[in-house]
Amino acid sequence: MKSNAEPTNQPLIKTHDKLIHFIDLDESEFQTKDLDLHKYLAIRSAHAVNPMYLIYLHCNYSPHGLLWNTVKTFTQVKPTHVDSDIRFNNINRIEHKADLLRLIILDEFGGIYLDTDIISLKPFDTIAASTAVMGKEQRYLDGPVLGLCNAVILAPKGSEFVRLWLKSYEGFHNEQWSEFSVQIPWRLAQQYPDLIELQPATSFFYPNGWPEGIYSLFGSVDEYPEAYTFHLWRSASREYLDRLSPERICNEDTTLNIAVRRYIKDDFRYDEGMTSIDLLTDHTLPRPAHLLEMVFRNTNMTVQSGPFQGMRLARRAMWADGDLCAKLFGTYESELHSIITLLTGQLYDAIVDIGCADGFYAVGFAKLFAGTPVYAFDYDETAQRITAENAIGNSLGTRIQVGGLLSAEQLIEIASNYGRLLVFTDIEGSEKQLLGNGVVANALSSSDLIIETHDFRDRTITPAIWEKYSETHKIEVIHHAGRDPHAIPFLSNMSEINRWKAVCEYRENNQHWLFCRSRNPSDHLTRKLQSHLVTAHGTVLYIENISRSLQHGFPDRRSIKVTLLCEGASGKLVYERGGFRYPVICQEGGSFAIAEQNPSSPTIFEIVRLNTGEIGLRAGDAYLCAESNGQITLSRPHLRGWECFRCLPTVQN
Repeated sequence: MKSNAEPTNQPLIKTHDKLIHFIDLDESEFQTKDLDLHKYLAIRSAHAVNPMYLIYLHCNYSPHGLLWNTVKTFTQVKPTHVDSDIRFNNINRIEHKADLLRLIILDEFGGIYLDTDIISLKPFDTIAASTAVMGKEQRYLDGPVLGLCNAVILAPKGSEFVRLWLKSYEGFHNEQWSEFSVQIPWRLAQQYPDLIELQPATSFFYPNGWPEGIYSLFGSVDEYPEAYTFHLWRSASREYLDRLSPERICNEDTTLNIAVRRYIKDDFRYDEGMTSIDLLTDHTLPRPAHLLEMVFRNTNMTVQSGPFQGMRLARRAMWADGDLCAKLFGTYESELHSIITLLTGQLYDAIVDIGCADGFYAVGFAKLFAGTPVYAFDYDETAQRITAENAIGNSLGTRIQVGGLLSAEQLIEIASNYGRLLVFTDIEGSEKQLLGNGVVANALSSSDLIIETHDFRDRTITPAIWEKYSETHKIEVIHHAGRDPHAIPFLSNMSEINRWKAVCEYRENNQHWLFCRSRNPSDHLTRKLQSHLVTAHGTVLYIENISRSLQHGFPDRRSIKVTLLCEGASGKLVYERGGFRYPVICQEGGSFAIAEQNPSSPTIFEIVRLNTGEIGLRAGDAYLCAESNGQITLSRPHLRGWECFRCLPTVQN
């Protein structure tokens, strides 16, 4: 039926309906993942041009990482699990499930739905309508309408048009791609024109998703004054999106880059760090602009040799010019190359880069040690951003967790959670304060360390490290050595002084490194066992994905499994998320996962071994109990029945 309501000429979204919805459904096994760059741009631009709107991200994972951190203050995560909703049972593809989910959300809440590849350009409040609003999809503006694209939908709560569209899903079938998302709304709009306002293609979906439109967005500079949004057409532009980076956005002029550049500059603080333009115009830097420009051009910002050969670097630095020339040549800190090559044959449970600066070592180690989680710490926020940018540029965003100032307690906790670490430090004279601690040294007894020392600032640094680590580690002093600029062919046309400047690292003194190699690298294996626990009910322990509570039962594939990490007669429960390991806190009323940002201390258990081969976990006067309702509580004064667990141990590797 047609609606007889007269248009009000008022903005569609009233104050209480100022909602913007994004949907991101992930089919992988990961419970946590980094926010992709184009998704960050979609959320960031939506907030920037519609600051009074609430933004919801409906997703089936926990977003994290640097890009998420920049938008999470104004974005609310709405956990959604379409696999457990009967309305989606007959839908096979995740894309089609997202098509239906957006209609359900708009029917229930109203607001604006945007795909995660939609870049907002103008406020939506300027569209005055009392009905649903969608945009036409056309290849040519004077050509036929191909349908109504569902990447942008404006609708009031309980929209009659949305409900008719929802009803059409009663006849859904999987032998189609865009029938229910594009063609059916177009047919409904023709049948019920009073229920929807149609915007021209130039409002939401131009440039189009054909090759000429993709090139207009990513390869040329064009103006679209009527556009409220740009659609990035992710499925058609994947090659461009894979190459997109914060550095390219700031330094290459394209239609898209010009539209979103301000967000990158604000959030990545390009004005505070050195951009490539700064590097080529700042005459106070140790290397002349023409030298930097030549190196950038000839290397294509890719490391040419050494253990990190092939790694790409951003064209900016945290300090001075970041020795980018030496890093790109592969000569940077070449004294360590043989050590790094030696270490690539070792097995580490995690890698920790302390004082990561631009992430040169964090990203390099992540490339060398595939599958090993990498932590990168630096007190400087610009360093954190450049590290994350280099991680993203090398497709390692999910493997590297970037943090701020690292405390001794945090380092001990990482060692406790993992076991054998590779620790790399360059912390400008704070080595003794962080590492010259007996408790830290004991925690790192099975780990290998590379420590850049700064004895010219404190002559007691090396002696203090030597004293704490010499019993558990073989220590080698590696002295700073010279460089041969004549070995780099494309410097041959440079003057002698510029050749030396290209490879010089401008150190303040004759520095050295300490390579501390554990005498007992397998010591943590004798001390630490990681075991799966089976309850008296025959169930296993897991973290429930929405409530983050510790439960027992038969988890689905999206639940997070929990293990017992034992060290001698004590242990703690841990879970893995996004490749990183975190502990669990257990209390009388229930047990919960501790997120990385939560300062709560984990529960440390005394392991009580029984003649039956089972164990009990005691903290204080209470035992851990697998309750009949699926909860795990630290509540029982006795050890019998539900307080007993069987271990299926697997040694850490």
